[in-house]
Amino acid sequence: MADGSFWLRSLDRSCRPLVVLCFRFLEVFWLLGFRFLNRVGLMAADPKKARAEVRRVQAGFERAQDRRDKAAVVRREGFERARQAGLSIREIAREAGLHHSRVAEILEGK
Repeated sequence: MADGSFWLRSLDRSCRPLVVLCFRFLEVFWLLGFRFLNRVGLMAADPKKARAEVRRVQAGFERAQDRRDKAAVVRREGFERARQAGLSIREIAREAGLHHSRVAEILEGK
């Protein structure tokens, strides 16, 4: 087998699900766990680096919020233009893939 699962077929059927589960756990832990643990371990050892990390992630969060706020304004203005062009709230909602009540909330500025 090209995918390396040939050894899995040689195992007893009763233990296959457990082996697969263990490997999935290790895969997820490797992708998420080790990176997280390493980052926390480095930050905990050096308060100066931890403070710099907090400032960096907060600045990134604020930039993302600013972009989101600007995008929301552009969306509301686009919905308003569509409304002025004669589209109903339900037609706008259908085109945007939203529920009509959400479009109404956006147009009201909520």
